[in-house]
Amino acid sequence: MGGLDKGRLPFQGVPLAVRAVRLLAGLFQEVILVTNNPEAYPELSGSALLAADLYQGCGPLGGLHAGLVASSRPAALCLACDLPNLSAQFIRRQTGLFLERDCDVLLPRVRGEIEPLHAIYRKSLLGRIEGILSDGQGYSIRRLFPLARTEYLDLEDEPEVLRMFTNINLPEDLDALRGQP
Repeated sequence: MGGLDKGRLPFQGVPLAVRAVRLLAGLFQEVILVTNNPEAYPELSGSALLAADLYQGCGPLGGLHAGLVASSRPAALCLACDLPNLSAQFIRRQTGLFLERDCDVLLPRVRGEIEPLHAIYRKSLLGRIEGILSDGQGYSIRRLFPLARTEYLDLEDEPEVLRMFTNINLPEDLDALRGQP
């Protein structure tokens, strides 16, 4: 996105991160936005705890770490801010399944592809995450899954499911989404 803060990109008149926080605030008592630019989100004052990466430059795994450190809960739903079609109904279902299963990570999977930035993680994984962040072997969030009790939520390959996991990586992606019904 040419260095732009994806969370500030407007979709239907509201910045992506603000949309996500508003949806989550209706579902959870605690919402944390991990950002290294907290001053860019004055409208979230009081509705979300803002946390910054403790391990800088480590991508999504560093963000997951920062969110879990900031959380007062035993587990947290981790969402990318560039998912404009989040579904409260699906998040409720995902959360319910996580509570039923004895796992550390619950990952949605569609067409064999996992969605690690729409997943639930236990805070007890912090030690393993810190090990990955500091071992010099790379910061892929996927390295965590074999080290944890990871379960998959297999979803049907349907348009509404695919739409829910559509993210924004390029300006053209945002333009295409803005044109959707």
